[in-house]
Amino acid sequence: MNANFIRRAVQRVRSGLDAYRMRQDVPDAFWRRLCLANDIEPQRVRLGGDASLFLGMTHGELRLPKTPGGASLMAADKLLDELLRQPEWSVDWNGEFDALCLRRGQTIYLVDCFEEVFILHELFVNGDYDFASANEAVIVDVGANVGFTALFLAAANAGAQVIACEPLPGCCDRARRNFACNPHLSNRIALKQMALFNGNGEMALATAPGHRVQSSLVLHSPLNSLPEREVCTVRVRDAAAFIADVLETCGGRDLFLKMDCEGSEYAILDSLDNAGLLPRVSGIVMEWHRTPPPVIRDAATLRSVLLRAGFDTCTRGACAAGSDVGMLYAFRSGRGAGATP
Repeated sequence: MNANFIRRAVQRVRSGLDAYRMRQDVPDAFWRRLCLANDIEPQRVRLGGDASLFLGMTHGELRLPKTPGGASLMAADKLLDELLRQPEWSVDWNGEFDALCLRRGQTIYLVDCFEEVFILHELFVNGDYDFASANEAVIVDVGANVGFTALFLAAANAGAQVIACEPLPGCCDRARRNFACNPHLSNRIALKQMALFNGNGEMALATAPGHRVQSSLVLHSPLNSLPEREVCTVRVRDAAAFIADVLETCGGRDLFLKMDCEGSEYAILDSLDNAGLLPRVSGIVMEWHRTPPPVIRDAATLRSVLLRAGFDTCTRGACAAGSDVGMLYAFRSGRGAGATP
């Protein structure tokens, strides 16, 4: 009898005992199934009299109602716990939107699925887009999703104007909802329902509930295997033409780009570079993605373009180890005060 056989047998027994304990400690079948699926320990669970579940976190309990929104957040248990350990957060449930209402300072974020918690985790725990301009700025948020990063950047950059570009209709609807909850910031945010690329027109974009952050105009998407996948036609605007319009109206203020566009960053930079507009950009913070063969492009490709345009750059994401995704920061000296790569 080898060690692997014994290990697997022990694991099966342990799983059976855990399932038995869960049946004893979580009598509600709806919550029991979700707790088992998400490896949540029974001792962290308390059922409320209104059929809601109280989930033990590092600092207190989190109430999740017995609704689609409450159920969908079970999978974000660990990310939520890490997020709420950060200072200044308060949390309650918004029944009107069936969403968790997270507040930090004056800013409200409505969250109802794993990927939205993931975005907030990137912002506040990882610090992926944590930068502040030393001067009043215009920030173009390329790939705005549900608007969390636009709110974050508007709050972090007093007086900045944020232009949020997002092609997916569902994401734009959620962004409008989040902006409406934050009138102290939304007067400095303009939402554009479109994608930036290297030409004007329309393109097909796949999306699926709970997987919006994986939608890409250029990369092979795991969404292709999902039965609930939908393909919509989105408006595409040439990046150089759009940025030229922004520069004409920004009154000489510093221009920054935030990009999280699932592989479209190459087309966008190519468009700006060919038009000679990169020297007029003060800083860029982007998530980069390796493109597949036959034309492999990665962070090194982007850095060569940005270095030639006069930026100081650094990357995060272990490029040398062959990572497929990471963060890239490019600033001109003195233009990115507060950047934390």
